[in-house]
Amino acid sequence: METVGVPFTAWEQSVFVVLFIVLVVVLIKWFSSQQEKWQHFMGEMNKSWQDFIEAQRKEERETLDGLKKSVGDITVVTTALVQQVTELRSDVNEINSTLKDHDKSVESRVKDIQDASKSRNTKPRPPAPQ
Repeated sequence: METVGVPFTAWEQSVFVVLFIVLVVVLIKWFSSQQEKWQHFMGEMNKSWQDFIEAQRKEERETLDGLKKSVGDITVVTTALVQQVTELRSDVNEINSTLKDHDKSVESRVKDIQDASKSRNTKPRPPAPQ
């Protein structure tokens, strides 16, 4: 004869069901606590990244403001230098013009002196006694 397994009684079946339900509830609670820990960890990471990005933005903003001020200062200095160079060029042109006029007058005087010297000294001078 074959031995047929006797089905569990209703009480035994209910114990298995209750154990299964308890196992499922314990697993759900464990997963939920793990999920809360993960969400807390992700929230902290998110907050630290936001703080870091805000600090970076503030630092970059300050740097850009400093660069903007520096560029403005460079523009002012360059403009002043251009004005000084323009004034120097004008002064050099005036000096050059004055020098040219002076050279012309000196050349004219030298020529006049040479002409006067030639007209007075048509005869050669006798050599100086030794």
